[in-house]
Amino acid sequence: MKPITQTPETKAVEQLATDNGTQSPPADAPQPAMITSEEAVAQLRALLALVPEVAVLTPQERKVLRSAVRIPDSAIRASINVLAASSDVAQVVAQPAEVRQQFDEDGNWMLFENEMRAALERVADGNIVRQKRTRILATQAYLVAQQLAKTPGNANLAKHVNEVKRLRNSGRRKKAAPAPQTPAPMTGVDTTPASPASGTTAASKQ
Repeated sequence: MKPITQTPETKAVEQLATDNGTQSPPADAPQPAMITSEEAVAQLRALLALVPEVAVLTPQERKVLRSAVRIPDSAIRASINVLAASSDVAQVVAQPAEVRQQFDEDGNWMLFENEMRAALERVADGNIVRQKRTRILATQAYLVAQQLAKTPGNANLAKHVNEVKRLRNSGRRKKAAPAPQTPAPMTGVDTTPASPASGTTAASKQ
């Protein structure tokens, strides 16, 4: 049986997996307290349950609000100073301390949003590496089984190899784009253009 050689792709994936923490560190290295994917989901849901509720926006509402005129932070601070300078304005609008606190919270929640986006990108990158590594291992298992199935004492592998082959081919057929359909010709309708000569002759007879 020919050994399965490591390709540059598999080496790159394994290196990425090590860098992203998807492979176990050496035995002599300190073992960090990593959580499982199920624990991560549970902790994230518990965290989000503590986040103040806000009305869920529709895609159209989100688009409208994001395209609204933006006010620079410096202008917002100056407007808060207006509230502090005039009790009459503050009485109509809001107290300066209240607006200032809301403005500070806006910045803090924006920081939280940025952290969540960075976390999502990190998790997505890790998933790409893990899934690619799983596919490489599955392909290697299929190729090794193909070779072993031809040797004495491993006839039981043939049905597994055939099943994997069938599923792989089925997946390729599903991904193939359907061929464009040619419209059927119309029946019972004469699509032959009229001859200009016949029209001229008929007109001259009149």
